[in-house]
Amino acid sequence: MKKIILLFSSLLFSSLLFSLILVTSCSINDYETVTDDIASDPPVATDSKYHSLFQNFKPGIIDYQNGFQGNDSFDGESINISNYLTVPILPKNTTVKYLVKAGSNFQTRLNSENLTSFYFICQIGGNINVGNSENGVLVSTSGVVDPNKDYYIEVFFGDTTIKAKAYNLEPKTVWDSEINISGSIGNILTVNEYAGITKIKDILYNDSTVDLMNKVQFNGYWFEERRGAEKLLRTFNQGVSLEFETNSTRAVLEGIVQTSKTPILLVSVDGSTPQKINLSNNNNTILFENQNNSNHKVTVWVEGLYEGDWFWTDSNYGIFVKNILIDSNSYLRKPVDNRKSILIIGDSITEGVNVFGTSGNPDDNSGYNAYSNILARKLNMRPLIHGFGGTGIAVGGSGMVPKYLTSISNYCSGKRAFNETTPNYILINGGTNDSGHNIPSNVFTNEYLGLINYLKNKYPSSTKLVLLVPFNGSFKNEIKNLGVSNNIYVIDMSLFVGITTSDGTHPDLSGNIIMADLLAVELNKIL
Repeated sequence: MKKIILLFSSLLFSSLLFSLILVTSCSINDYETVTDDIASDPPVATDSKYHSLFQNFKPGIIDYQNGFQGNDSFDGESINISNYLTVPILPKNTTVKYLVKAGSNFQTRLNSENLTSFYFICQIGGNINVGNSENGVLVSTSGVVDPNKDYYIEVFFGDTTIKAKAYNLEPKTVWDSEINISGSIGNILTVNEYAGITKIKDILYNDSTVDLMNKVQFNGYWFEERRGAEKLLRTFNQGVSLEFETNSTRAVLEGIVQTSKTPILLVSVDGSTPQKINLSNNNNTILFENQNNSNHKVTVWVEGLYEGDWFWTDSNYGIFVKNILIDSNSYLRKPVDNRKSILIIGDSITEGVNVFGTSGNPDDNSGYNAYSNILARKLNMRPLIHGFGGTGIAVGGSGMVPKYLTSISNYCSGKRAFNETTPNYILINGGTNDSGHNIPSNVFTNEYLGLINYLKNKYPSSTKLVLLVPFNGSFKNEIKNLGVSNNIYVIDMSLFVGITTSDGTHPDLSGNIIMADLLAVELNKIL
């Protein structure tokens, strides 16, 4: 990350210096407010003849910056080079439109054939710069876009012409530039974004978390949170997890932990019994060590958090992941995962509160041993857990987390989960806390219907929705009626026998296992 900042800072400094002395042939339109669409998303070029360096490259993401350096390598399918992520090569005379995520800087470049010089268009802090590596900035215009909102950049590199447009959607104020130059300007188009890109036409991210997203599978709800100059991946949801493969002998979680009580992780290497690890504030945490250098599949669960922290409204609280550190010359990659996914929306029972005790502290809680995660493992599905203590269909709960509909749509005080997976199945387990707050039947029904409609509109019709009657029978009739009127399968857990609890409300370990077993039996009837 430091290398990225230094490279970019150096580029901008030299660019701005040269911009004071350059005279170029260019025409720039003033800002223009428009009401119609600028251009539809152009087709992605897939049949162009790639530069010889990339002829065997398979579509996807590659690492590339300034030619090969040090330990960088090209294996015929991908290029492994630090700091920058690049999408597949596009030919000249192709107009491409990119959606850039709010808060992100952006750069697109056309390299010379020998990869030593380039023309560029970049956005930082709302300013658009167009120029080249030899002479710096040729055009610089401030305040083009609001970088705190998603924005579009549309670019075109011709033989002797560079064109750029940039605009936010609302208000749609377009900056349009054209620069005419003499001579050829290169033959490969690479697209860099500090420091990461997903795929063409996908949202782009501006820091090292993107590289991590491409190498680690995050299960459940994680989202971006800025800490100082960096954006990290944050979660405060028990039961979420991450998975990766590596041939490293050790792995270290690099990040920040900010909670009032020490949270707990569980780590499993190659399917071994999960080992408990306490996370320390502002320290790197060893996930495993002393392994051989063969391929290892690693799963890490957020096992226990404290119920009393105000995660929702205080952005300082949570687990913030920056990177997974491994041995040099080792790989970090996503495992192949063909499992279907299951999203389970619920309360403290779903997130695994008081599985081992009654205090609500991390040691007594267990996301791994909650019925939700046990069920996903029994069904061999990817777990997407969304559970918060005290919450319900119509009520908010611990940590100022609001009702289900608000938390599932916004996740954290207006923040969007970055990797929302489209689930194959959605289970809703709600009503226990609503009953405790004496929510009227009509209010509960209307709020529940709003959640159902939201999920139906958000996800494709292939996503199957299942309603659960809480095992204590709360709002049993209302939930069954909603199932009938909306043609949704209902499982009545109040009929389940043998669910033991630790405190009269939360299932203990045995109760969670029984609950998951019985749910698996019912779900297998419709899977």
